[in-house]
Amino acid sequence: ACIAALALATQATAQAAAPGRLVLGSWNLEWMMTPATFDALAARCLEPGLRAGGSDRAIPCDIVPRARRSERDLARLRAFAAVLPVDVFALQETDGAAAAALVFPDHAFCFTKRKHVQNVGFAIRRGIPHRCNRDYHALGLAGNDVRWGADITLFPGTGHEVRLLGVHLKSACHRDPLTGTRPDCRTLQEQVPVLEAWIDARAREGTAFAVLGDF
Repeated sequence: ACIAALALATQATAQAAAPGRLVLGSWNLEWMMTPATFDALAARCLEPGLRAGGSDRAIPCDIVPRARRSERDLARLRAFAAVLPVDVFALQETDGAAAAALVFPDHAFCFTKRKHVQNVGFAIRRGIPHRCNRDYHALGLAGNDVRWGADITLFPGTGHEVRLLGVHLKSACHRDPLTGTRPDCRTLQEQVPVLEAWIDARAREGTAFAVLGDF
């Protein structure tokens, strides 16, 4: 899993955030689900060449030997998360709030509502006012199962309001030019203007915003 963090200069204050500072992080938790969910799906996993659709609850067989989190693994992840000075995490490859709570027990959550086990969302330190907005479905593209965007507002209705979009864009094009002709690159090309549209809308509104996640 990879993790990144950044600090935004803001006037906002919260019980868990230092005055004048809001720290945002991004963490791909790599097929994060509860052990019970993992065991149930591993028993009927998808063989090579098969792929789960966006509405399917399924995992590929090739992740089964390495992706199950033991109680020891979860304890280590919790301990690591607890010492990070991050107020809000954008999370990827996470099966919703129940799975995220195993790592972030003292947080609130906003997650996309795909049936698939890989969702995008946020873990928000308790005490930070927030609102879960509608999923940004358009980022998933019409007729595709690419992950949707998770959209939240921090400090809603105040002068410190900040809009966040969590993303997990199409993978497997990172070694190629964005103009490449491989299917993964073409999908990513389609996502770019959709992401730009969300950014442009926030700019027109004059709203403070950030886009973070796995690009």
